[in-house]
Amino acid sequence: MNILVQYIKRRRMQYYFIFVIFVLGIITGILLGMAHQDAINPFILHYANNIRGLTLANIMMHLLICSLLFICSYFVFGLFLWIICFFLEGLSLGFLIISFTILFHFKGFLFALLFIIFTNSVFFLTIFFLFLKCLDIARGQISFLLYKKENKLQMYNLIKSSLVLFLILIIGDAMAFLSSYKLLSFFHFLLT
Repeated sequence: MNILVQYIKRRRMQYYFIFVIFVLGIITGILLGMAHQDAINPFILHYANNIRGLTLANIMMHLLICSLLFICSYFVFGLFLWIICFFLEGLSLGFLIISFTILFHFKGFLFALLFIIFTNSVFFLTIFFLFLKCLDIARGQISFLLYKKENKLQMYNLIKSSLVLFLILIIGDAMAFLSSYKLLSFFHFLLT
């Protein structure tokens, strides 16, 4: 337990930074959704009625995003792409929540939260931890470039743990694909 506490304390500023970027994205998404509510109402109804297709698209999009960001983490500019990714994920989350809330009021808010929990919770947790691993990979690359100090064992362990996170992402998305349609269909009455 002490190892986990020390690990969290050592990375506390990184957690805060990621959280702030994510919350700024959510706030921006809410403001954009409120500004363009009339234009998006027909799309939200279509979105709510095509949940099964969306969850399959989520699996492919999640794998694509994580793969590209993992590869980009070997270059220093990849860290900036991670920050943009967290902001955009927050933006889409805020936009989805406010859009359903504007159209269906409190029931829409509940449905949006359930949709996010069932389809994206594993993805959010996975990209959070994958970002921390990729940050370590980028640090290793920077130390190699600046000090010509190469640590192959550390890089191997980072890549191995990142692959485990990819596996968790695939399993989580597959479970979301198989179960979220049934669960969200059960809660579809909130949108009527």
